[in-house]
Amino acid sequence: MKFSVSPVVRVAVQCKVASDLPKLVEGLKRLAKSDPMVLCTMEESGEHIIAGAGELHLEICLKDLQEDFMGGAEIIVSPPVVSFRETVLEKVLPHCHEQVRSKILSEEFGWDKDLAKKIWCFGPETTGPNMVVDMCKGVQYLNEIKDSVVAGFQWASKEGALAEENMRGICFEVCDVVLHADAIHRGGGQAPENALGGIYGVLNQKRGHVFEEMQRGLAFPQCVFDHWDMMSSDPLEAGSQAAQLVLDIRKRKGLKEQMTPLSEFEDKL
Repeated sequence: MKFSVSPVVRVAVQCKVASDLPKLVEGLKRLAKSDPMVLCTMEESGEHIIAGAGELHLEICLKDLQEDFMGGAEIIVSPPVVSFRETVLEKVLPHCHEQVRSKILSEEFGWDKDLAKKIWCFGPETTGPNMVVDMCKGVQYLNEIKDSVVAGFQWASKEGALAEENMRGICFEVCDVVLHADAIHRGGGQAPENALGGIYGVLNQKRGHVFEEMQRGLAFPQCVFDHWDMMSSDPLEAGSQAAQLVLDIRKRKGLKEQMTPLSEFEDKL
């Protein structure tokens, strides 16, 4: 079955009594099976997240969870939140066939056609709206670290530097690489982490922006995802609306309130 709604509004739930945790876990599994439009996940911070098509949908799901699937056990529900994406503006390109992609980049963005064919990957999850492009010339053994760089990029694009939200619409260019002459030191043990540090270091020097997910509909059954919209304020400027959003998200996820300084990423380069 296909639905015209998306699980874009989320709440975090937890047990009022710690001993009811097994009931909550089992209840979330049963809720997910009973409603194909609800999404139940657990964050790395340990939060149990329920995502629904709107506040009314979530209200119904929470009622079913507590009364039907948990036997009346009390739960604590966080205020509804929407999804965010991290970006540095410009170069937004959907995933498409290589020839079509090359034509769009060359005609609309002035890329060299051959260079447009040297996109290593998209991310996160290999299909997201971010990409890595090989801009190197004359670098030996580059193919030996390609998989490791791609792995580090997939990790970084899934957990951005601002608040560990997905990145959106960012192009990373690999311009030059200095590799160890001994093949044993070019393995995949450290390369993904080095790529991750390099990507975060670059983002720390840019003006990051946060996207807010919006929805539009004439009636509840017709709610559909509409578009991503840019926050006008700078998340790196203390006291701005975007900075407060980043702080709130980091608190909710159990992250340090202070973002990792650029100097820590420079040490990894």
